[in-house]
Amino acid sequence: MQTYKLEIALKELYSQVFRIVQNIHFYKEMFMSDFNVELLNDKAPLALNIIQVTLANDIMSSIFRLLDPLKSCGEDNLTLFILKEPLKEINGTSQEFEKLEAIKKNYKNYRHKILSHNDLNRVISFDDSERIIFPWKAIEEFSEASSKIIKYAYLSLLKTEVSFDIDYDIGEKLLKSLGA
Repeated sequence: MQTYKLEIALKELYSQVFRIVQNIHFYKEMFMSDFNVELLNDKAPLALNIIQVTLANDIMSSIFRLLDPLKSCGEDNLTLFILKEPLKEINGTSQEFEKLEAIKKNYKNYRHKILSHNDLNRVISFDDSERIIFPWKAIEEFSEASSKIIKYAYLSLLKTEVSFDIDYDIGEKLLKSLGA
């Protein structure tokens, strides 16, 4: 890939990964605190459910898009894997790409049976082994591995540093606006 195209792609990948990291932060703030969930359930339970499900689906869909293969139907994809070749000489990147490949493989069922298709067997099955649980472990692993890859790429290709720090409490602001 031409250098200037790779730089443009890298900047867009950073933007997308940063948005995912930000959404994960917001999700944890809002929905992984019993106190906040109880508070929001008292104020607007239906709205809370809509936001929670929509945000979770957006996080997972965004992650899986960035784990797409390099090409689909003959068309190039904007995927983190476009950085694999340019970063192959950088120590530590191969392990991060292996983590991304494992996430892609291990949670393919989640993508196909929940996000992309309305799988009937998953819905009607009473067998606990058929249950597909929201993959928080994969989300956290993706956040860590993709952030490292983007940081390596910025240092190596653009000779600059980049940050994924979230300095503000979006959920806290929302809770305050609801009078919590």
